[in-house]
Amino acid sequence: VELFLITELLFSVLVDCDKKDAAEFKLSNSTKQIQTSCVQEYLEKKREENPKKFNPKLKVNKIKNKIFDNCTNNVKLSKEQKIYSITAPTGAGKTLTSLATALKLKSLLENNENYKIHYVLPFTTIIDQNYEVFREVLSREFNEENENDFIMKHHYLTIENLKKQDERSEERRVGKECRSRWSPYH
Repeated sequence: VELFLITELLFSVLVDCDKKDAAEFKLSNSTKQIQTSCVQEYLEKKREENPKKFNPKLKVNKIKNKIFDNCTNNVKLSKEQKIYSITAPTGAGKTLTSLATALKLKSLLENNENYKIHYVLPFTTIIDQNYEVFREVLSREFNEENENDFIMKHHYLTIENLKKQDERSEERRVGKECRSRWSPYH
């Protein structure tokens, strides 16, 4: 049994290396730096652009701000905790709250080189909506060439959407490589 497992491991490493070499896929050893304050800065910008909608004195915005503050300033937020969940009503600001909380958690993990934050959602429409908001918030951090180093969307329609966007061939190649590495059958 031990010999079998070692053989499987070595074959898996060989296949993975071969795929990376064939795709000329290079993993960056450097950690991408995203400012923890970027969500707050985004909110401040939105408040300036549309003061009526983002007025912090409105009752709904007071509730959103309270949820935001409770999550991002939660003393239980730690690198030992592996799974987090935010439950709040529709329109309560979970998208920006979750991003700000994830970035706060990222700042706690920065000394650990082997970390990833996965944002899991139940529906493709919500994935698409949140991705667009995240992309807008994080857009100052990246350019088109390195966008996938910061944020990547994946669901069952991703392949079809990428086929429609021939000019984004690099994103498709990287996405394909990542999907193949996530698959238990590669």
